[in-house]
Amino acid sequence: MRYFIAGLQADLCLETQDCFAENRTHISEPPPNIAAGYGQVRRAMTSTKTETTKMTLTRLATTILFAAAVLAGGTVHAAYPEKPIRMVVPFVAGGSAGSAAREIAMRMSSILGQNVYVDHLGGAGGNIGAAAVANAAPDGYTVLIASSGILTVNPSLYKKLPFDPTKLVPVGVATTYPLVIFANGQLPMKDLQSFISYARQNPGKLSFGSGGYGSSGHLFGELMKDAAKVDIVHVPYKGGGQAMMDVISGQISMMMEASVVGMGYTGDGRLRALAVTGKSRMPSAPEIPTIAESGLPGFDAVGWYGLLLPAGTPRDVSAKLNDALNKALNDPETKAKLTSMGMEPAAGTSEALANLIRSDTAKWSKVVQQTGIKLD
Repeated sequence: MRYFIAGLQADLCLETQDCFAENRTHISEPPPNIAAGYGQVRRAMTSTKTETTKMTLTRLATTILFAAAVLAGGTVHAAYPEKPIRMVVPFVAGGSAGSAAREIAMRMSSILGQNVYVDHLGGAGGNIGAAAVANAAPDGYTVLIASSGILTVNPSLYKKLPFDPTKLVPVGVATTYPLVIFANGQLPMKDLQSFISYARQNPGKLSFGSGGYGSSGHLFGELMKDAAKVDIVHVPYKGGGQAMMDVISGQISMMMEASVVGMGYTGDGRLRALAVTGKSRMPSAPEIPTIAESGLPGFDAVGWYGLLLPAGTPRDVSAKLNDALNKALNDPETKAKLTSMGMEPAAGTSEALANLIRSDTAKWSKVVQQTGIKLD
């Protein structure tokens, strides 16, 4: 019997009279003096033939199972992960995204048994980094830690994106966080009420920076401008860290950013924390009032970071990353560090992130439409 499966030819000769008939060679009976030795050789040959047949049958059975799995649509791949994983931060170094990513990546590395390293690809409001991941091989070795704005604001803000948002699939929410209004410490305004009052009396003279068009800092700033009815000039940067340096130097008046980026500069007076964008004060800095407490009742805006993969990544790989992310976020040390940054760890399912993206897209698309912002 002859089989051809997945390029493997297996020739099986079953020990039957018909099998050997076509290749039989006629020989005379061996001389009596070598009959015993001939019998030993024949028994050895028969034993070897039997073992060889068993090995061939085993190989054939394995090949048949492999072929059946492929034909049934299954996947056959080595254990994941086998090499380091690249975590893309779509902003330049120095911002809150990088700080959160480093903490999460470090803990995920120990959980997965492979290095998870952070790679900053900033620019175009996060679009450059997002495009790099969306177009990467869907093998689980390139992941994106995205801010809410990239997926829920940019599709409405930009006329044409350099990537297709549907080419990114959710793994899970990493953190949620309010922003803090940080103002230059040399400005005479000591609180948000006086800052808003000055802005109303001096339209266009104050400015606010952000990590780029569509970033949380940008949209939250636009929300506050609309709620307070003030004219403050927006200045976009490639990342929150760069913008913060210009707030400190006085190049721009203020910005909204995660507390981890600016709180270290408040102690010596270089920055002043005016208010928090969320509906509640931060446990890590309870002395900072909310915007709602500071003259704009009902104001509530929080951002988030989430982990995403290129579309087409195997489900078992995505599930393993979700499990590692949740374990990292539930680790007491990691949780404490993220909380000290003003962030709230948000372990959960990939479906939870998908639902958050849908709801925030509906919310922020209305804000973009109301403000009339549109970018090429």
